[in-house]
Amino acid sequence: MILLPDSLKIPPFEWHKLTTVLKKYNIQSHPDMLSRNAHTSSGLRLKFPENAEFASFELLVDILDFFKQRGVSFSFSRIFDKAVGTTKLKEWCSNTCDISQLVALMKVGLKEFYAKAKPIFLYEPNPQIIYLQKKEEAKKAPSSIPLKT
Repeated sequence: MILLPDSLKIPPFEWHKLTTVLKKYNIQSHPDMLSRNAHTSSGLRLKFPENAEFASFELLVDILDFFKQRGVSFSFSRIFDKAVGTTKLKEWCSNTCDISQLVALMKVGLKEFYAKAKPIFLYEPNPQIIYLQKKEEAKKAPSSIPLKT
């Protein structure tokens, strides 16, 4: 679920626009709400396809970008950087890092992680790295690029 407090006043047509973003990843969604302790939150309930193949980090960036463009401010738990594997995503959300810096850092990090993990891969074919792309790059190149080592 993606829920935000009703006090943020995200109109239904904006949630509908987010469903379009999610469809790009074959994720179905429908409006939902939750009331707890006199606080109501509205948003979307998500249904992921079985054995879904998509770039989860890219999805996260697209969702954060969606809300960032609408002026939603973010707050992060103290373990957020560890959970996503970088401080740059939080910096990008706070406008202290641009998308090209985030993309460059993620490419390096993915290559390093892949190189460390490769000796213990159990199954063929080996996984592919899915690179995060800037919006301009996405139109020019495929996002799924196997790492050649």
